Amino acid sequence: MLYSMYHITPLLRSLHWLTIAAKIRFRVLTLACTTAKKTAPVYL
Repeated sequence: MLYSMYHITPLLRSLHWLTIAAKIRFRVLTLACTTAKKTAPVYL
């Protein structure tokens, strides 16, 4: 159970969630990879 006085960081780490910066980097690298493989949508 998570109470309001608890820190959220340990919970997020235990769930293996990415940080905001890591999510953005993952998204950009995934887009670059799909574009390089030519499996991206036509407008890219």
